[in-house]
Amino acid sequence: MARTAQIQLEKLVGRQSLTCRVPRDVTERDFAHLGKSIIDVIKGHTGCACLSGVIDVILTGDFIDPIRVELQ
Repeated sequence: MARTAQIQLEKLVGRQSLTCRVPRDVTERDFAHLGKSIIDVIKGHTGCACLSGVIDVILTGDFIDPIRVELQ
């Protein structure tokens, strides 16, 4: 199975966030590769590689044993 990370750009009221979900066993090399992809997404969206308060980058990992809450 291929190792992957997921990147999603979300537009919220007044702000934007780029959420990156990585595997639990993420490595330094993975972070380097992910960083390039993050910069590419930001450049494509804003025209430059600077964050300048325009986009928040949120990094999350997969949980081992998450608590499930049934919403009914």
